[in-house]
Amino acid sequence: MKTPQEYLEKDFNITPCGNYKDGEYNPKAPKLKEWQKKKATLKDFNGKDNIGIIWDTHFDIDVDNPLAHNFVPLYLKPSSAIYGRDSNKRSHFLFKGKTDDKEFRLPKEFEPWCKSFPHGNTLIEIRSGSGQQSLGPGSKVGDKPGTGEEVKWEVLEGISIYDGEVLEDVSKIAFATAMTILYPSKGNRRDYVYSIACVLAKGTTWTDSEIDRLIEKIATHSGDKVSDKLSVGTHARQQMGNEGARLMGLPTL
Repeated sequence: MKTPQEYLEKDFNITPCGNYKDGEYNPKAPKLKEWQKKKATLKDFNGKDNIGIIWDTHFDIDVDNPLAHNFVPLYLKPSSAIYGRDSNKRSHFLFKGKTDDKEFRLPKEFEPWCKSFPHGNTLIEIRSGSGQQSLGPGSKVGDKPGTGEEVKWEVLEGISIYDGEVLEDVSKIAFATAMTILYPSKGNRRDYVYSIACVLAKGTTWTDSEIDRLIEKIATHSGDKVSDKLSVGTHARQQMGNEGARLMGLPTL
């Protein structure tokens, strides 16, 4: 699918995008008034319009932060429809159905840690509902109609239902990404990961091995030595049962 006709034949709700405001072209801006309520037809598209997929019968998991890609294979269930563009490959994971619409972003106080990222403080999003749309394959992201970086499919083998708890899984990706962004550049790294382990051990039903695996991945993708970070989740759980044991948590973080 990369033409309006192909989307419409597959019963996708789409809308033409690429509009001008104050003389400046925005490739992601819908062109139709009240596009959320209007069912677009083939006649609404010209040859250079971008294709906005409206998420009423499907939903999109949009991976905004590049570090979040490290944790997608760990937590996100497999998708049979994945697309992106060269600057952010495999960034959109499509599934059939509806779920909660949710944007995961760090608070504005953390902007100094996020200013180098293309999407700033935003980590990952779940887009679902008729008020949400994303540019789909067949679109181009540039400063003029019909030009720029091409949005294209990486995988398209039908669209499946999400086999799991999508909000919980995406939350884990967002948490792991945030902890990687805030990872200390030097010093106190052991205390940092032990604090994460204690928070998870006290506040979740995760197993020791789940926590250990997450800490290992965070340390790895932060460029840290992993050998002394192994089994911190197991250690945190053991310490919880010992009176007077040294525990850390959110205050330390």
